[in-house]
Amino acid sequence: MAVRITTWNVNGIRNPFAYQPWIDLRTYAAMFETLEADIIVFQELKIQKRDLKDDMVLVPGWDCYFTFPKHKKGYSGVAIYTRQAKVTPMKAEEGITGILSPVGLPTAISYLSLPPSEQIGGYPDLSREDALLLDSEGRALVLDLGAFVLIGAYCPANRDVTRDDFRHEFVRVLLERCRNLIKMGRKVVLTGDLNIARDEIDSAHAKDVMRQQGLKDFKDTPVRQMFHRFLEPHPEGVMVDLCRERWPDRRGMYTCWEQRIQARPGNYGARIDYVLCSSDVRTWFCDANIQEGLMGSDHCPVYATLHSEVPLGDGETTHLLDILNPKGKFINGVEQSEFQLSKVCQQPKLSGRLLPEFATRRSIKDMFSRKASGSSLTPPGGDTGGATGRGAIQSPQDTGSQLEGDPSLLADMAGSSKYNLEPNRFKSGSGGTTTPDNTGSAHSSGDDHKEPVERAAVASGNALSANQTTFSEVKLPAPAVLVRRDSQISGTKRGAPRQVVTGSQVSAPPKRLKASSSVTSNAASGAKSNPPAASKQASLAGFFRIQGSSRVNGPPDSAQSSSSTQMSTTVLSGDESAGGSPALAQTSMDEGNTNADCRDEPTPDKDSDQESEDQDTGAKGANTELEDKMHDPVAESKESWLRLFTKKQPPRCEGHGEPCKMLTTKKAGQNCGRAFWICAR
Repeated sequence: MAVRITTWNVNGIRNPFAYQPWIDLRTYAAMFETLEADIIVFQELKIQKRDLKDDMVLVPGWDCYFTFPKHKKGYSGVAIYTRQAKVTPMKAEEGITGILSPVGLPTAISYLSLPPSEQIGGYPDLSREDALLLDSEGRALVLDLGAFVLIGAYCPANRDVTRDDFRHEFVRVLLERCRNLIKMGRKVVLTGDLNIARDEIDSAHAKDVMRQQGLKDFKDTPVRQMFHRFLEPHPEGVMVDLCRERWPDRRGMYTCWEQRIQARPGNYGARIDYVLCSSDVRTWFCDANIQEGLMGSDHCPVYATLHSEVPLGDGETTHLLDILNPKGKFINGVEQSEFQLSKVCQQPKLSGRLLPEFATRRSIKDMFSRKASGSSLTPPGGDTGGATGRGAIQSPQDTGSQLEGDPSLLADMAGSSKYNLEPNRFKSGSGGTTTPDNTGSAHSSGDDHKEPVERAAVASGNALSANQTTFSEVKLPAPAVLVRRDSQISGTKRGAPRQVVTGSQVSAPPKRLKASSSVTSNAASGAKSNPPAASKQASLAGFFRIQGSSRVNGPPDSAQSSSSTQMSTTVLSGDESAGGSPALAQTSMDEGNTNADCRDEPTPDKDSDQESEDQDTGAKGANTELEDKMHDPVAESKESWLRLFTKKQPPRCEGHGEPCKMLTTKKAGQNCGRAFWICAR
């Protein structure tokens, strides 16, 4: 499976979205797929760290690394995106001098002071002041990909004579870093906007430059001389220009055009964007070219493609993915599902996904594919199928806890006097992890997850989920005894024995009970009860009731009887402090039942038949009044939309009472185009 490296000076990371085809795609994931790249190096981001957005950092399937200028705002900046399915960076550094501090460590610690096993290496010998100056503008990122070291750079442009010394020194240090890495035996790929036109064939205005500067040879400038000696076929050359090697005589292969003079349509530009590789890996690449047809910046993308299988020497070959990732992740180009990255190496702390503002974010896809940390219980055996294999603990990428550092690594660093770590600067993961015990049951080590388990034990319906019922033992509080007061149970006469409901019986659906007027009397007498359950929808009829009219006011005498639309309430009071559930309030709607046995008074005799008939008549009147207040939300919504989009009716003439007609002023002047109403006659 081939791997493509693409470099592009975007002149502002959001700038491409103003051009086709990016204006229709509008996402970085779609842009990367269009570029068909696996490693993308952006230059000239023109943003600060605070300007990063979710769509820039949390690109599905991609890791990202950023460097920004330390002082000059909205200037330069470099980003590298790597496809997770093919590339796993092992180390990442900002700058080319090694003077900057790694993420999460004190400023006194730099990449230079890290142990050799944690360094990428090849640092040039500079004073601290010069090194800080060169790396203060966010112009370089260095990634260790195992097979080679990738350097993404944005060199200063040759526009201001006052910055010629800075430009010369930056290019010199960049090339020295590459030479040092090659001397260490590392393979190097240097890519980015180097702002150097290599030869006369690489610049449309080479003749003009030579005439203006009085040059006999286009290479007779300090920076071009250094660059010429750095590349083959010069005897001192250690790297190869892949595009020029593949297209040695191609003219007009420019990658940058001056926007102020609209030079791109006439292809009047220069080739200043490169993909360079060390001489020993030139055979790894099968293609290299520019993509001058892709708009979006004053530069165009440049790419180089690596073979799926590369030679290692002695006639042996290996799959590229096997050496572009930690050992064991790919075997013969096939990804191993049981591989666990956390056991081999940690994700570089420079990753944008580990920034505090993005570490806890998850995409919608992740919410369905990853387990929630801390709150999930561990099945017997402790195997959760997660990436880390440590119970319910998420991988560093999911939780973002590795932003502060790997716990094991930090423990070693804290015990070393070399780092002088501040106390309590680094904190380990959350305390809500779960660990299996000897019986195979799961217990939470944090107090945050105790309350949901207790609530699940006494909840009504299907209280325990399928995952929880598979455990051999779940420690739950003793079931609460819930007592229904006889005065609150409809249809129960005074003196009847109280009904006792244990915690195991709560899940049974309660019977539909008739309304009782004694509930109101109990509330008036100060009896303890839950807040009214009117906020919950008790039945389908409640959806059609006009808000605020939950009770129909009938005649005074009918208020003592239970109508067909009154709510019946069953209050279950429990001891919340003892671990049981809060008091439960059950509401139901009974229609067509107006029996008098819900009342506490004895059954009325024949002398009260006339009074009962009057009450029934009052209840029917209340039902009719409620039906009048019913409304159909669908019909009302449709009617509202029709009123919104229906053409306005013309006003009527005051003299004739007929609809007016609209005319538009066509005469030139300030009223041209204005519409007005006039009598149709």
